[in-house]
Amino acid sequence: MDRNTFINQVAKRLKVINVPFKIGDGTDITISATFKKQQDDNDDKTIIQYSALLFLNQEKNTIFAFEKAIMGEEEISKSSNYGQTVVKITDDDEDITIGSIFESIGSIAIAMGFSFEKTDDEKIASYSTENIPIAEAIAYDHNSLEDPMSFCVNCGAKMKEGARFCPSCGADSQQEVSAKPKTQDTDDASPDFTGENPSFQQPHETSEVRLNKPKSPFLTVVLIAILTIGALVVVAIILGNNLKGKKVDSTLDQSASVSSVSTKPSDSAIVSAGVQLLDLGNILNGQYYFATDEYVFYSSFDINDKAHIYSVKKDGTEHKAIFDGFGWSLVVIEDWLYFSGNQGAAIDGSYNIFRMKFDGSQLERINDQYSYGMFLYGDYLYYMKKNSNNQDSLSICRSSIDGKNEEVLFPNGKSPLVHNNKLYYFDNQGNMYRTDPDGKNPKVLLTATVKFYVLSGEKIIYNDFDNNIYICDLDGGNNKLIRSSKGTMIYCVNVYDGRIFFSEYDTNFNYSAYGYNYTIKSCKLDGSDEKSVFSSVSYGIYMNLVNNKLMLMDYTLNSSSNIMNAAIKVMDLDGSNATMLTR
Repeated sequence: MDRNTFINQVAKRLKVINVPFKIGDGTDITISATFKKQQDDNDDKTIIQYSALLFLNQEKNTIFAFEKAIMGEEEISKSSNYGQTVVKITDDDEDITIGSIFESIGSIAIAMGFSFEKTDDEKIASYSTENIPIAEAIAYDHNSLEDPMSFCVNCGAKMKEGARFCPSCGADSQQEVSAKPKTQDTDDASPDFTGENPSFQQPHETSEVRLNKPKSPFLTVVLIAILTIGALVVVAIILGNNLKGKKVDSTLDQSASVSSVSTKPSDSAIVSAGVQLLDLGNILNGQYYFATDEYVFYSSFDINDKAHIYSVKKDGTEHKAIFDGFGWSLVVIEDWLYFSGNQGAAIDGSYNIFRMKFDGSQLERINDQYSYGMFLYGDYLYYMKKNSNNQDSLSICRSSIDGKNEEVLFPNGKSPLVHNNKLYYFDNQGNMYRTDPDGKNPKVLLTATVKFYVLSGEKIIYNDFDNNIYICDLDGGNNKLIRSSKGTMIYCVNVYDGRIFFSEYDTNFNYSAYGYNYTIKSCKLDGSDEKSVFSSVSYGIYMNLVNNKLMLMDYTLNSSSNIMNAAIKVMDLDGSNATMLTR
C-alpha cells in the first residue's frame, strides 16, 4: 500500500467526523481542531485545542502518530482518561470521544498492513531531511476521496469492494453523514480542510537593519502576508513615482470634519474619531493612527530612521514626539494613551503593552509579554499573546485596563474583535468563531477558509487562502464571493463607508526598490465599481482609513541610509493628494 492511499483513506474518515486537517505541513497529515468538551454534570462546554501529526515511515512499515490536546493552560492529552473525553466541533455535530480519532485511524493503518504507533516525540511523526517523500508520493485528490480499496467510514475496518454494510461494526456506508462542515454559498467549490494555511504576518524585527546589497526574497509570500507570528511590517519612507516632487504636509488635514471620539460604546471595540463606529477594520490593521476631539496620535519613523509615537493638536500645533520607540494598536482611555510596541530606535518585535499620558509622561509597561492586536471593549483590554505552551501559536487574552487580572480566553486564536457584544476571531486552520465577550458559547461561523477578516456593520468581509474576497452575514450565512484573486496576492483588507479597500501584490521582487510592487484598489461591498487607487513599492503595508483619508504604513528601504523603516503616506480616498505625515 502506498502513502497516497493511506492519506486518502484517513482524509475520508476525518471529513466524515468533521475534524479539520491539511495534507503535508511537515508530515503526511496535520490535524488541528478546536473542540467543545461536553461536561457530564451540566451542558457547559469547555474549549479544547487539539493537534495531531501522522507520518508513514515506509522503511519501518509504521504509521507514527503524535497528538496534543490543551484545555486552558493544561495539557490534558497526558491524563489517563483523556481518550474518553466527549467532544464536538459545532453544536450540529454528533458527539465523539477524542480517543476515537486515533482509534479509527489506527484501524485504517492496520487494515492496510501497517503498524500504528503513538509517540510523544513529534519529530518521529514528522518529515526529516532524510525521509521527505517525493511530491508524487503525497499527491492528494481534493475533489474525490474514492479509492479502489474501501474502508468503513465509522470504524475504519476494511470492506469488500461494493459492500454496503461494515462486517465489523455494521455501519451503513451509504447513509448520509449528518455532521458536515459549512460550505460556501457560491458557484465555487466548497472550501476543503486541506489547503495551505499562510499566517497573517506581523511586523518583522528591524533593529536598524542595514542592507549593503539586496538579498534573495526566498520567503516572498510570508514577507508580504503582513499580518500573525512575527512583528509589524510598517510604514514607507520611499515614495513611489506618484509622490515625486510633492511637498510633505505637516499633518493630516485638520480642517476636515471629524466625528467625536468614540467614548466607550457599550457594544463594540473603540475606534478613532473620524471612523464610523461600525467600521472596525483599523483595529485589525494595526490602528497606528488614533484621533480624539483634541489630539491626533500616530506612529512613524523620523527622517533619521528612528521610531516614535507623535502627538499633535487638531489645529496642527504642538506637534512632538512623545515616545521613543514603535507603537501600534493605539487607543485612548480617559487621559491615557495605550499601545503595543517597544522602546528603542527600531521595531524589535518584542511588543509589550504600555500606557502613558498624552505628553508622554508616566510611561508604564502594563504587560511585559509579547502581545499585540490590542483594543478596548467595556472595562477590558483584549489582545493576542504568545501561547505559554507553544511559542509558535497565539492565545487570545483580556485584562483589566491596568493590565491586571489577565484571562486566557482561547489558547489558539488570532485577530480578536468585539462587535455588537460578540467576540469574533479565527484559529490557525482558518476556522472563524463568534462567542460571548467572556469566551463562552462559541459558535463556528466559517470553516478552514479565513486568512484575514474585517467587520463592517452587519457583515464579515474576509479573504481566503486563495486570496479571494468574500462577504457574509455576522452569523456566517449568505456567504458570497465578491472578488476573485485573479491569480494575484491580496492582503491588507479594510472597509470604510461602504467601500472595501485591499492591496494587490506583484510577487516578483523589485530589487531596485527592495520591495514588492503593489496597488491599492477599492470596490463596493458587492464587488462592483472596482477602482485602482494608488501604486507604489513596499516590503509590506498596513492600511488605516480615517476621516475620508487613506493612510498606508509602509515598510520600505531608505535608499539614502540603507535602513529599513516605516512612515505613513496619507491621501484622499481616490489616491489623489498623496503626501506624508509629519515626522
